[in-house]
Amino acid sequence: MLWSVSFGGVPDPGFVPPFRRTQDNLFPPQYPSVTLKMTFEGYIKSKPFTGSWSVLPWGELRYRNPGTLSPNMDSTPYFLTFLSSLPGLRIVHAKPAQGDPGEIFFPTQPLLDELKKTPVCSP
Repeated sequence: MLWSVSFGGVPDPGFVPPFRRTQDNLFPPQYPSVTLKMTFEGYIKSKPFTGSWSVLPWGELRYRNPGTLSPNMDSTPYFLTFLSSLPGLRIVHAKPAQGDPGEIFFPTQPLLDELKKTPVCSP
């Protein structure tokens, strides 16, 4: 599962196929990192989760799933429990620098309502 975020002003890249190894290109591209802080909000406010995100060439940010190339310990499915129980997600740069965008807030309740109407998968 991939988790992406944009602070605005990023064109829609459309479908970007996953990396496939070739004889000329053996390793996936390495992108610069940025640290973001995520707080889930609702009837309670979660402790902030700080994680490493990749800065993609078109400006979008993608959560680095745990693995050898990531310092993150929590996988995206771990965060689904928070998303399904708290109706808001606030994302901000962990150490904002001048020129960084402010925080963004995602109301997750409309997404949860849609997921309840249409099952994501069926057994």
